[in-house]
Amino acid sequence: MISRSRRRRAYSYIRFSTPEQLRGDSLRRQRELSQQWCEQNGYELDDSLKLRDLGISAFKGRNATEGRLGAFIKAVDEKRVPPGSVLIVESLDRLSRNEISEALELFLGLLRRGIEIVTLTPGDHFTKKSINDVVKIIVVIVVMSRAYEESATKSKRIREARNTARQKARDEGRLVTSQAPVWLDVVDGKFKIVPEAASTIRRLFKLKLKGTGTDSIARLLNEDAKAWRPRRRRIPRGKPTKDDPQGAALGPAEWVTTDGWRGSFIKKILGNPAVIGQYQPHTMKDGKRVPEGEPVEGYYPAIVPPDLFFAVQKKLKANQGKGGRNGKWTNLFRHLVTCAYCGGAMQMEDKGDGYRLVCHNNKRGLGCERQPVTYREVEDLILDNCHRLDPKQVLPDDADKELECSVIRERIAGKEGRLEDIERRIANFTAQIGKTNNAEARDRYEAASLKLDEERAALEDEIEGDRAALERAEANKQTLAAWQEDFEALRKAINRDDAAGAAARERLNMHLRELIDKIEVFGRGHRKLYDAQAEDKAKRELKRSEPDLFKANGKRTSTAWLRHPAIREANDGEDIAERIEAGVAEIDPQVARSKRFQAFLQFVTKERMSRAGRFVRVHFRTGQQIDLVPDGSLASGTKLVRQARGKKRAWQFVSPTLERLWQTCQ
Repeated sequence: MISRSRRRRAYSYIRFSTPEQLRGDSLRRQRELSQQWCEQNGYELDDSLKLRDLGISAFKGRNATEGRLGAFIKAVDEKRVPPGSVLIVESLDRLSRNEISEALELFLGLLRRGIEIVTLTPGDHFTKKSINDVVKIIVVIVVMSRAYEESATKSKRIREARNTARQKARDEGRLVTSQAPVWLDVVDGKFKIVPEAASTIRRLFKLKLKGTGTDSIARLLNEDAKAWRPRRRRIPRGKPTKDDPQGAALGPAEWVTTDGWRGSFIKKILGNPAVIGQYQPHTMKDGKRVPEGEPVEGYYPAIVPPDLFFAVQKKLKANQGKGGRNGKWTNLFRHLVTCAYCGGAMQMEDKGDGYRLVCHNNKRGLGCERQPVTYREVEDLILDNCHRLDPKQVLPDDADKELECSVIRERIAGKEGRLEDIERRIANFTAQIGKTNNAEARDRYEAASLKLDEERAALEDEIEGDRAALERAEANKQTLAAWQEDFEALRKAINRDDAAGAAARERLNMHLRELIDKIEVFGRGHRKLYDAQAEDKAKRELKRSEPDLFKANGKRTSTAWLRHPAIREANDGEDIAERIEAGVAEIDPQVARSKRFQAFLQFVTKERMSRAGRFVRVHFRTGQQIDLVPDGSLASGTKLVRQARGKKRAWQFVSPTLERLWQTCQ
């Protein structure tokens, strides 16, 4: 018998075009057949990559570009899946229903990479040698051709049915679909306005016309208990199972109320012509949803007066380009930083007095009352203490800069070629003007020549700008080596007020997300007071549920339990007053009991649970968790310091001294 460690690996790839197919028995059956094939042929079924594209079509190849099949191909290229491994599919049309050339290239590409392909139906086994087997390849092409034709025919029928429904909507006012905007219900095949929703939406249009920002509108509506809350459709489902990860549907989709308004959703409503009754058909083009044809007037019942809607559109157009993310000040911690008190995302904003990190739930008026923190303080704190940061991962390399210079040179060359062509055409028109006696023809030639002259002037300006950009890029290339020497160079790069600085900040954000799982901002110190009883209770429960965490490792006592989330949560509280009182009580119990000293302890606790006790907690992907303390804060935490000998850096505990706390109190 082949030992488990030496058995080759097999991966089962399962794809369904629609989520409804998941509700049958097919998923369980394919799993069992894949496991059975592995047992019969001496392979180990590896499910670590979770190769399931559920509800993803293979007609346009999305499963190979956006789905798990694409992730499998990437894993093969990165050598995480060894050559000789087997990919098991129910049939070849699970891999692709794309055009024959694309589908065949995908199939042959896997074989060339050393991946073998097994079909459960009809039971074929393809290897690298199959590439030269003419009969097998012909059979594969026939199967792929049939799969593509089936999908193309189905797509055509769906498109024709959709176009027919849209035409009936134009001609007869029929509903294209039962889906409706959130402010409408469908009752007996007709749209019915939700009065509370219509009233609230008219209000937000009026607020926007007065100049109120979308985030401010969201906050006003969220703070108004009488205002209508947005809703979304959700299919009620049972508990997820191994064979049905989504959970079985318990009924049709139903409306559920969301947690409140968001600025982004308000922006969508403000630009949606459905509020004045228009239905705009769309189609997919190059993976994007684009308008198709003229809008259908009067399809929906209008809830906003047209004059109000178009006045807001004019205001929105006037505001374009005046807001949004600034290239230089891209938030380095986008998708990472959260509010420690409510768990909401923290966003960067500028109110004229510098950049701040603001809790999104606080901004939306959803109950979080914590105050903003200075963005620069958080950025400096994390960059100073993120010891695994590698500037070379962020700064562009020589190849990047050379490519940039090459692209600009090619752009200049192309525009100079166009300029020569324009000058040739101008000369030709000038010659024609001199030759013709027809006044009408002469006017046409002069008009065309003037238009080309304008294009020439614009093109000359563009070439001048490109030459200046090339000069800057070549200068940047010469100083690149100095940029990569140390950490300070990284800071200079990300603070440049140009496209290169913006690109460096984007790359640094991606690099930080590889190192860090989450950043929690404690803008007002700890959330609660330390509770020793809660910690003891959590420890007792953990000993019962996971006793292995407390077992000794060799001669050392295990400390793994201290890193358990339940213990960390129980430990997470303000406790400096208890520690100070215990220390002073050992030296002078009478002082520890005095009213003045107790008042001092209350003051320290209050200060440390205010802005004066702010700190930042970083959760690294390694599992390490550290509290970082900015300069001037009274909080306790850690700091990365350079050791006296050598260049090695290490973590050091930092906490305010008793003398400093006493002086602060006085």
